[in-house]
Amino acid sequence: MRTLSPDAGYRRAVAAIIDRLDRQRTRGRDRLDGAASSRAQRQAAATLAGDFTTARKAVAALDTPAGDEAIQGALERALAASASAYERLARAAGTERGAAYASARRAVGRADTAVNRALAAYERAGYQG
Repeated sequence: MRTLSPDAGYRRAVAAIIDRLDRQRTRGRDRLDGAASSRAQRQAAATLAGDFTTARKAVAALDTPAGDEAIQGALERALAASASAYERLARAAGTERGAAYASARRAVGRADTAVNRALAAYERAGYQG
């Protein structure tokens, strides 16, 4: 059980990372959804993978307040899983195999759900934007 109050500086740092990622994710998904070729899909998915990797590294570089290691670790793992899912999507787009692409899209959806759950844990711990 958490007994310390949330660290305001940490909250701002996490919020800045996630806000940036949200903007990148919106743009990237728009490019992905509007892609007219498998090459454009591959590029959009690869960019999203890089965005999630950058966010994971930024979160990992933060000084974690005492008691928040578990929620930070969960967020790092979720961001890494999203990066991997988008990498898989990029590879699938390059193969032009519909079944592989559909499977990779589902993996992206599951990874996004994990990120949302990790962010909900931050809110439950008192870290609200």
